[in-house]
Amino acid sequence: MKELSSILMVGWYPELMLTRAAMLRLHGYAVIESHDAQHALRILTTTDFALVVVCRSIPRKVRRALIHDMKHARPLTPVLVFGHGMKEADLSMPNLAGPEVFLRCVSTLVRGAKRRSAS
Repeated sequence: MKELSSILMVGWYPELMLTRAAMLRLHGYAVIESHDAQHALRILTTTDFALVVVCRSIPRKVRRALIHDMKHARPLTPVLVFGHGMKEADLSMPNLAGPEVFLRCVSTLVRGAKRRSAS
């Protein structure tokens, strides 16, 4: 069985968050959800995560500032963001990417984070 990895999910649409969190949990990830940018940043500064997933439901300006602050607080924690043109994130993916693409991206970023933390 795969080692449990913690993922912080941040977004403003509960339905999307529940769906994505359920999918990640089904694949063996522990998921913490936050519906508030500042709350998510506080959680990130006190807890180690293998990955942060930021939803496009957060307005672009807030999303960009949040990602910047997260990368400043935890530079080695990768950030996956839904939406285009977020060069601050480690990976931006289109909102319409299917679940397989999402899970593959999550898996790749989590593996990379584990390698970095082990070295």
